[in-house]
Amino acid sequence: MHAIEQELQRLWRTAAEPVEGESQLPVLRACALNLVVYSADPGRISEIEAVIPQLIPEHPLRAIVMSVDESGGESRVDAWISAHCVQPVPEGKQICCEQIRLDVRGEPISGLSRLVVPILVPDVPVFLWWCGAPPLGSERLEDFLGIADRVIFDSTELENPSVDFPRLARLIVSREANSAFSDVVWIRLTFWRHVVARLFDSPLTRPSLSRLKRVVIGYAEERDAYAPSSQALLMAGWLASRLMWQPLKKLTFSPMQPEEARSELHLRSPGEHPTGARTVTIEFRALRFPSVPRGELVSLELDAEGTPATRFIVAQTGEPSWVESRVEWAGMNPIVQRIGRPETSLAQDVGSALELFGHDRVYEQAVKMAAAFLDEG
Repeated sequence: MHAIEQELQRLWRTAAEPVEGESQLPVLRACALNLVVYSADPGRISEIEAVIPQLIPEHPLRAIVMSVDESGGESRVDAWISAHCVQPVPEGKQICCEQIRLDVRGEPISGLSRLVVPILVPDVPVFLWWCGAPPLGSERLEDFLGIADRVIFDSTELENPSVDFPRLARLIVSREANSAFSDVVWIRLTFWRHVVARLFDSPLTRPSLSRLKRVVIGYAEERDAYAPSSQALLMAGWLASRLMWQPLKKLTFSPMQPEEARSELHLRSPGEHPTGARTVTIEFRALRFPSVPRGELVSLELDAEGTPATRFIVAQTGEPSWVESRVEWAGMNPIVQRIGRPETSLAQDVGSALELFGHDRVYEQAVKMAAAFLDEG
């Protein structure tokens, strides 16, 4: 690791030296955070390395990309160093950041985080971006959590939500004092959550929140469905945690074909009712929707009892960049709105996660509620 630091110093000395016959732009070396990227799939490294330069204008960082392939053979670690420079203002200074790539090959090595610690920039936060399914409960993940202030991951990569969401909830609780978590799925749900919340901004619709009796969450699925997707579970967890619903019975499910996969969950609501607490039903539906990536939400229906009965619908249209919201009252004309859905990229999702330094309590409560829905198998 000492050799890496020496090479970094040489790199910056070279960058600062003028080249004869060429105009030299001033170079500003900047670092506001460490981004440690772990991938056990070498095939994803090119995708990761394409994201990092896009992060630098908003998040100057030192990136340490670890590619791990423990398929056998002699254990070895190879390292490469490169710099990424951007010029935010014409004629201004170049902002340059480092990327260190570590390729770990051969037999499994315990305590891999010790390779990273000596090359972290001190006194700035450490973000751990785990590419692929995080091995919840494993020694490898625990090893890296020991150096991370925040962990970025994608819960769509979890192999079995019925087991993994309860594990994730326990991990969030156990790491409360040391690490916070950012889920790419939660970041992508921001649009849906905003659209749903706006449905109840009006004084005419707000009372319906305490009278909701049924929620139907539709998600895209192209193969046999075993459990609701991560997005569907997090949306249900968000609604239930915000409205203080509590599950009356664990959610159970079995493999079914799309269009047939329907799982129901019954919850207790503290809302106003002549007999006190009410029962709310959440139904998960797997739907064939080719224009939407597998697992993503395609529709949300919320039915409220009362006079008049009210239905709220948010649904993906045939165009991926548009959704339609609809409010229906019995005996009245519906209110329909077409809403543009901004396109996002992996770089934007990771960049959004880098903007958070503390705990996202709303996300954590949604995960804990989703975990409370589930049997652990």
